Amino acid sequence: MLLFFFLFTLPFFKAAAYELVIIQNVSQSGRSFVLHKGKIDGILPGQEAMFTSPKFSFIAQAKEVSRYYSVWQMPNEYSTVPFHKHQYVTMSNNKDAIWQSVNTLSNQIDRIIDKKVAQDKFQVARDAFIIRATISRAVDESTSSTGANKTELRTGMQLEAFYENNFFRLIEVGIGLRYDEENAKIRDPALIIPTTRTLALLEFTYHFSPFTKSQKSFYGTIGGGVGRSNTTIASTTTQGVVTLLPYARIGLLMPMNKEVAFVAELAAEAISMKEYFEDNSTQDTNIINSKLSFGIRF
Repeated sequence: MLLFFFLFTLPFFKAAAYELVIIQNVSQSGRSFVLHKGKIDGILPGQEAMFTSPKFSFIAQAKEVSRYYSVWQMPNEYSTVPFHKHQYVTMSNNKDAIWQSVNTLSNQIDRIIDKKVAQDKFQVARDAFIIRATISRAVDESTSSTGANKTELRTGMQLEAFYENNFFRLIEVGIGLRYDEENAKIRDPALIIPTTRTLALLEFTYHFSPFTKSQKSFYGTIGGGVGRSNTTIASTTTQGVVTLLPYARIGLLMPMNKEVAFVAELAAEAISMKEYFEDNSTQDTNIINSKLSFGIRF
C-alpha cells in the first residue's frame, strides 16, 4: 500500500514541492504531531504546510522547532490529526501548491456531490418497463358491410406492457404487447358489436429535457403494430388481421422516486382490420381513435 501511494504521488512531488515524511509521534489530545524535521531542514516557527495521505489532506502550522525536530498543530481547536504514529505522509510547504491542492480537493468534492445528486435523480431515458391502461373513442370509422353512417359510437379499453431500451441518449426503442376490447353501437338495426384484438407493437420515444425542480418531463412516441382481431355480429363471428399504423402519443413523465414514475398520455391512432366470415366473404374496417392513458414506468 505504501509503495502504491509513493508511486502514485511521485509525479507530483517536483511540481508541487512535496516530500515524503514520517509522523514521529501524535499528542494525546490529537491536535499536534512531531516530525523529524527542524531548523536544519529549513523549518521555521509559524510556517504552514500541507500534509496528505491517500484519504486525508489538511494544513498545519509549526508551533515549536528545534534543530532536528518540529511540533505541528492543527489550525483550530476542533480539529484532530487524522494520522497515526509512524505513518508515512506527503508534506508540501509551497503555499501556491497548498492552495492549488485545496482547489483540487474542492473540485473533487463538487464532482462527488454532483455524481451523488445525479444518482439520486430519476433517469429520464433508460431501460425500463411500462404498464398502461387506456380508454379510447373512435372519432372516425368506415366499415364495408354496415356503412360509416350506421356506427353511432365505438369505445374501448386497452392494456399494454412494454419494454423500453435506451437506444441513444434521449431516444428509446420499445417492444410490447397489447390487448383491446371495443364495443361498436349500431343504429339500424340496433346492435352492440364487440371486437377484441391482440397486437405486437414497435415504437420509438424521444424524451424532452426534464423540468429543473420537479424532474417531470414530456416525451413523444410514434409506432405501429400488427395482430389478430375477432368481431361478433349477432351470432356470426369474424376473424382477421389488424394493422395499427401509425399511432402517436405525447406523454408526461412524473417521477415518484428514482426508479418509478407515473405516466399520463394523450394519443391518436389509425387501425385497419380485414376480417373473414365463414363463407369467405370479407369485412374491412378502418378506425381513427383518440385515447387517454395512465400507467407506471419502472
